[in-house]
Amino acid sequence: MGLVPFLVYLILPPGSAGQGAPIPAPPGDSIALGGALHMLEGTQSRGGWPEVPQGPTLRLGDEDARVVVLRERLLLSGDLPGRGEAIVPDEGGSPSPAPRAAFQNRPPDSLPDPRVFDEELEAAVRRFQARHALDVDGVVGPATLGALNVSLEDRIEQIRLNLERRRTFTPAQGPLRILVNIPGFQAFVVEEDREGSVHRVIVGRVDRPTPVLSGRIEHVVLAPYWNVPPGILRMDKLPEIQRDPGYLEQQRMTVMDRRTERPVDPGTVDWEAITAAEFTARYWLRQAPGSDNALGLVKFIFPNPDHVFLHDTPDRHLFERGRRAFSSGCIRVDGAMEVAHRLLEEVPGWGAERTWEVARGGRESWIPLPDPIPIRTVYWTAWVAADGTLNLVDDLYGLDAQWDEAAREDRASEYGTPQGVAAESQSSTDPAPAALTLYEVRGECVQS
Repeated sequence: MGLVPFLVYLILPPGSAGQGAPIPAPPGDSIALGGALHMLEGTQSRGGWPEVPQGPTLRLGDEDARVVVLRERLLLSGDLPGRGEAIVPDEGGSPSPAPRAAFQNRPPDSLPDPRVFDEELEAAVRRFQARHALDVDGVVGPATLGALNVSLEDRIEQIRLNLERRRTFTPAQGPLRILVNIPGFQAFVVEEDREGSVHRVIVGRVDRPTPVLSGRIEHVVLAPYWNVPPGILRMDKLPEIQRDPGYLEQQRMTVMDRRTERPVDPGTVDWEAITAAEFTARYWLRQAPGSDNALGLVKFIFPNPDHVFLHDTPDRHLFERGRRAFSSGCIRVDGAMEVAHRLLEEVPGWGAERTWEVARGGRESWIPLPDPIPIRTVYWTAWVAADGTLNLVDDLYGLDAQWDEAAREDRASEYGTPQGVAAESQSSTDPAPAALTLYEVRGECVQS
C-alpha cells in the first residue's frame, strides 16, 4: 500500500480517504504499518504530542482550558482535521496565534473557540476511540484520557514490536481464509488477498484468554446444542442451579447421563449435596438449540488443542462495546450467519434459504466442508486497516510486555524469535503456542 492511504487519512476526514486512493492492502500488511511508524517518528522529531491534563470528564458543550490541549493532541494524531500548525495554549491556558494558523483556510466566522468542546471535536474523539478499541461515545472519560496520554515514544515502540511480529508471521494460504485479531476484537474473512468482510468479535476474558492458534474449519454446525464444559459448570452453572431450582427449565437445559447418553430427571439429582466433580463424573448439561442458545444459530469447528471455536451469540448488545473481552475463550462473531453463508456457498445444496431454515429449525446439523477453511488467531495491538486507519489498542493479555521482555533477552540473536512467547509463524497444522493456554475448558467453551 505504501504511505499514500495513511497520509490521506491524516489529512482528510473519514469517508474521503477511499475516494481516488490506491486499493489498500489486506489486514496485517507490514508496509502500511511501517509507513505509520515513519509518520509517528516524524511527529516525534517535531516535538511529539502534549499530555491532556487530568480533570473532570469532557463532553460536548464543555468550555475548559483542557479542551485546547485536547484539540492539539487530536490534531497531531490526525483525528481532528486541520492544516498548518497545531493548537498550542500559552502559559495562561489561552490559545496562542497557532490555532489561527491551524484553521487558516476557513472563513473567519467559522473558526471554533478552541476552549469549547464542539461537534467537530466530538467527531474527532469518536474517531480516536474507534481506532483504539474504546467505547465510541464522544466523551473523554478516564479510559479515553488514558489512551490519549500514552506517550508517543510508547506508541512508536508498540508499532515496532508489532512489526517484529509481522516478520515472524506466515499468512494462511487459500482463496478463502479467516483471520481473527484477538486484542483488536475483529475477524476478517479474506478472499484472494482482499478483505471479504470484517466482523466484530468477542474474545476471552483476561482470566480465560483466547489462544493464539491456527487450524482449518472442517464443519459448520447449524442449530447447535451447547454442552456446558466442566469449568463453566463448576464456576457458573452449578451455583446458579443451587440458587434457583427453576434455572434449568428457564434456560432449556437438560441433564444428560454420561453412561447412557440419555436425559435424566433433574429431580433425581441432589443439587444441594452434589459437587461439581461428582456431577461431571456422572452427568453433563446440554442446552437445546434455539435463538436463546448460548452458541446462537451456528458454530464453526476447527480441531485444536484448546477446543476453541467460533460461534454466534444471542447477546448481541455486547458487540457495541469497544473492549469486547467477555467470553470464556471461544470467539463470538457478529454476523456469524453471514460467515456461514459464505463458507457454505461452495457446498452443494446449501444456499442461503436452506441455511437459514435449518439454523432456525431447532435440530442440530453438522455440515462438512469439502475444502476446509484456514483460520488463524493472532495477537496484533497495532495495525493499519484497509481504509488506511492506524489502529492502536491495549495489550489485552500482557503479551506485548512478555514479547518485549523476551526480545530484550534475545538481543544476541539478530534474527531470533523471542523465547517463551507465542510466535505467529506456525503452519496451519502446528499446535497452538504454549504462551496462551485456555483454562480447563473441554469441548464447548462459552460464558452465556
